[in-house]
Amino acid sequence: MDKLDWRQISARLKHLRVSNKLTIERLAELIGVSTSFIGLIERGQSGISIENLFALSQIFNCSVDFLLTGNTADSNHHTKFAKFNATLYDYSDNEIDFVVELAEFIKNKSPVKH
Repeated sequence: MDKLDWRQISARLKHLRVSNKLTIERLAELIGVSTSFIGLIERGQSGISIENLFALSQIFNCSVDFLLTGNTADSNHHTKFAKFNATLYDYSDNEIDFVVELAEFIKNKSPVKH
């Protein structure tokens, strides 16, 4: 790779935001930037700092490498997990604890062993 393809990066970021049902406003709030900045990134008109790139990787539960290049060993798994993770952002700590306990209960009761 000679240089980063910002159009592909911006398309990947927009796809992740939309598929995780996050508005531009909510995503901007989560990483602490303006909505116009998110728009510029999604249109490929602005680069992104390492700090914000890292924050996006945490929000979407994917690697920075995936955001930059699209390379991942299991992008479908990351997409599903990111969607689930994104729904928890508006939950209280008690609600998140309950969801985690419920998930652990279901996994322990599942007849399918991983």
